Amino acid sequence: MKKIYAVATESDVVLAFESKPDAEEYAGEHDGMAVLPVPCVGAYEYPSEHSATDWDHITGTLPKGGE
Repeated sequence: MKKIYAVATESDVVLAFESKPDAEEYAGEHDGMAVLPVPCVGAYEYPSEHSATDWDHITGTLPKGGE
């Protein structure tokens, strides 16, 4: 299982990185941030043959709740 590294404050996740050193560098540049390893079970990949603004297509291909 792949991990991502979330940079977070006490109340919010600010950014997520694929590289732990990148996450640690960002957190080190900002006060009050911590790096949290997060398991990544999968991600939605947008098909390249459609534009990123084709919202009808995007919402039509996302999995529905309970399926």
